[in-house]
Amino acid sequence: MEKTIRQIKRIIIGVIGFTVFLIGIAMIVLPGPAILVIPLSLAILATEFVWARRLLKKLKDKLPRPKGSWKDGMEPSEKEEEYFARMEFERKKKSEEEKRRHRRLKEGEKKRLKE
Repeated sequence: MEKTIRQIKRIIIGVIGFTVFLIGIAMIVLPGPAILVIPLSLAILATEFVWARRLLKKLKDKLPRPKGSWKDGMEPSEKEEEYFARMEFERKKKSEEEKRRHRRLKEGEKKRLKE
C-alpha cells in the first residue's frame, strides 16, 4: 500500500515537474520568465528524482554568486551583525521566558496534587 502511494506521488510530481519544464522551454521563444520557470521545474522534479537534483546542483554551481556576500568569506556588515545579535537576544529571551512559564506550570501542578 505504501509503495503504491509513493509511486503515485512520484508520478504526480513527475507530471507536474515536466509540465512546468515544458512551459519554461516554451517561454524561451514566447514572452515569459523562462530563466525562473526552468529552475523551478527542476526544483519540483528534484524532490523525487536524483538526476534532477544533480542537474539543479550543477546549475547552482555555474551561477555566479553576488559579490559582497559574507558567505563568500567576507565579514558581515555592521547592520547584519546587529541584526544577528538582536535575533540571538530575542531567541534567548523567548527561551528563558518559556523555561519560567514551564516551571510555574510544574509548581502549579505540584500544589494541586498536594491539595
